[in-house]
Amino acid sequence: MTTNDTTTAQAVTRELADAFGAGWRPTGGTFAKLADDAPAWIPETLARDLHVAVDGRIARLPDDWIYATAAGAADALAGYEDTTDDDCAHEIAEGLVDIYTKDLFRWAGDHEYNRALIAEAEQEYGIPEAGRSMDEQIQAGQYLGAARIVAHLRGVIEDETNTREEDAR
Repeated sequence: MTTNDTTTAQAVTRELADAFGAGWRPTGGTFAKLADDAPAWIPETLARDLHVAVDGRIARLPDDWIYATAAGAADALAGYEDTTDDDCAHEIAEGLVDIYTKDLFRWAGDHEYNRALIAEAEQEYGIPEAGRSMDEQIQAGQYLGAARIVAHLRGVIEDETNTREEDAR
């Protein structure tokens, strides 16, 4: 279904991307969050579901990296005509990985599950630790987490797109 050259999926994706905003901490600094006026179709459990999607078992709340990565992923998805394309998902996840050593080591030390993601990525991608620099090992863990966030958001977008298209029939 199209309206003004925008597909339903593109409209849904843009709404999701626009639903993220910045919050302010009383101690200073900002963090990514869902806006208070986020569309009602976005699941109330999205934040928890994203945390579970990254770790696969237990939600770790709150985690600024997961929120920031989800906001970046949603915005990046909105730039694609076809969010179901696996190349798109790979490009987005890859683009969300830190490149600076300081940022990588900060992320690895932020949460014990981040270190578990690094170990899981090494097994998932079949590359032994000896074959990579520490930066590359951490990047593999970040990529795995980002890829899971992108996959979860794609599922949310697909569900809402299907709902709207069924309602339009």
